[in-house]
Amino acid sequence: MSISSKKQVQVTVDGKPYVVEIEDAMSSPTAVTVNGKTYKVDIQSVTSASAAVAAAPSGAPVAGAGAAAATEIRAPMPGTIVSVSVKPGDRISVAQELCALEAMKMKNAIRAPRDGVVASVQIAAGQSVAHNDLLITLEEQAAPSPTAPAPAAPQPVAAAPAPTQAPVAAPAPAAAPQSNEVRSPMPGTIIEVNVKPGDQVSVRQQLCSLEAMKMKNAIRATREGTIATVEVTEGQAVVHNALLFTFE
Repeated sequence: MSISSKKQVQVTVDGKPYVVEIEDAMSSPTAVTVNGKTYKVDIQSVTSASAAVAAAPSGAPVAGAGAAAATEIRAPMPGTIVSVSVKPGDRISVAQELCALEAMKMKNAIRAPRDGVVASVQIAAGQSVAHNDLLITLEEQAAPSPTAPAPAAPQPVAAAPAPTQAPVAAPAPAAAPQSNEVRSPMPGTIIEVNVKPGDQVSVRQQLCSLEAMKMKNAIRATREGTIATVEVTEGQAVVHNALLFTFE
């Protein structure tokens, strides 16, 4: 199905009409104009923090012994913070609501991308934020310690000096696995499914289309791989963070 790069629709919220023009529904971030006022919004799927760790080269330096970088949660769009559900020191689980952001008269839940502990809260209820503003940070996660080299085998006692054995090299730490799940970035309705189990897909390939706020959003693959399961069908309504696809 071919889609124009620019699309204009009228949305009615609480009886009040809004003229919404999206600059390019197939890219992220993109510009959205509501009644003449332009916003920069970000449309993306939730990915595991471990996928970013896996992308780093094995020889890269690590900040702090045995620790990985802290996770930052940023605003996906401009708006106003209407509630904050956590405080520094709170232990949270993946997909738990951290705060709520009101944008274009709609309340959006901002959720945790992983399990962890809240390190800092940078916002308060009633505060206005811009796109990509820092909202909350999570504490660093401890990385597994590398395996120490195996000790050299003892040398046999003999009249002649025995040859020295080289130490056994320690195995390289295994890379963290990439995320095998593709989840809904927002609530809406599935209007098109482009793949089936067993299909080989490439990074950024369109997997399905999700309609939200009268706009069509392309859900794309975050990595190359083979589709294991398709959890949705055309016409199905989904909530934020609902499972859409899994990779083998």
